[in-house]
Amino acid sequence: NSPSIFVNIEEKLLGKETENPIITPMIKEFFSNNLFANFVKIESADLIVRGNVNTSKKSDSPNEWGIYQTFTDATITILNGRTGDEIYSVTVPKMQGADFNSNEGSAKEGIKKISKKLETITMPQILKRMEEL
Repeated sequence: NSPSIFVNIEEKLLGKETENPIITPMIKEFFSNNLFANFVKIESADLIVRGNVNTSKKSDSPNEWGIYQTFTDATITILNGRTGDEIYSVTVPKMQGADFNSNEGSAKEGIKKISKKLETITMPQILKRMEEL
C-alpha cells in the first residue's frame, strides 16, 4: 500500500516566501521514489509533513573577503494523519551559506545545504522510523 502524504514546508528567503522552493520538491521526490507515495490534501493524508525553513543574513554587506554570509535553520515534523500523533521531528540549526554576489544567493546556498543534509541523513532516518511503525 502506498501512503497518502501531505507536505507543507514554508521556505523563507530572508523573510520572504520563496518562489522556487527546494525542500518540498526534494521531500516529495524522496517519498515518491522510496514509498511510491501519493500526495493528497491534508484531510485524507496518512502522513502529514510540516516544516519551516528560515534564512537570516549575518550582515547587509560582505565580509573582508567579499563574501555575503547567511544562516539557514530548518524544522521538520511528521504527524500521523489519522491520530495527529507526532512520529518524527528534527531541527537542523545554523547551516551557513556563502556567496560572492548577494545575501539572497548566500541564503539559497544555505537552503541547498539544508536540503542535502535532509536528503542524505534525515529522510533515511524518517523512512526507517516509518518502517518500525
